[in-house]
Amino acid sequence: MSLTATIKDFFSSRFNIYLVICLAIIGVSAMVFTGSAGIPSDNPVALNSSNPEIHFFYLPTCPHCAEQKPIYFEVKEEHPEWNFYEHDASSQEGSALFYKMSAEAGLDTSRLGVPTIFAGKNPLVGVQSKEQIISAIEVCINSCKGEEYQKVSTQKVDTGFTDFELPFLGRTDLTKWSLPTLAIVLGLIDGFNPCAMWVLVYLIGILIGINVR
Repeated sequence: MSLTATIKDFFSSRFNIYLVICLAIIGVSAMVFTGSAGIPSDNPVALNSSNPEIHFFYLPTCPHCAEQKPIYFEVKEEHPEWNFYEHDASSQEGSALFYKMSAEAGLDTSRLGVPTIFAGKNPLVGVQSKEQIISAIEVCINSCKGEEYQKVSTQKVDTGFTDFELPFLGRTDLTKWSLPTLAIVLGLIDGFNPCAMWVLVYLIGILIGINVR
């Protein structure tokens, strides 16, 4: 049987047509979500600029973060000329960026807490007043140079940085898992390749369509 005849025979079945359409949609969706799920770009923070970057890291279950949010968003609303970014520190992207910025700012990465606001590269750890946030941003605009940092802290800090968003499992407290179990589960999640899986399903569908065992 020629290749053309084989293809025509394959697409004579509605099941095979629907299978190809579904696989095409899934493939396009996988590429779109994979491309948009990367870690945020490492653009340098504008230190000596009137348009600085302000990064707010929080946890959804953190009561101090809930206290900080309305103050932070009030500052954001009053100063549209500044660049504000919010990050869920329990997500993969958020936690990676939080760790990176904290390390660059000279914070102890073994004792990170939220809420934390970075005004440029100046970290403000704990609940801050509106005046404190604006003051830190203005200090950054006026005097931040090179790798100099100013560390501002308060007592209200949530160090319960244990929940993470995992594929298939959702939000998970990793401290409740034993190390072997955690290693096995994370290994399975990391090793699962959806693209290869759908290629296999597609090939099986083709073989079924042309009656090859």
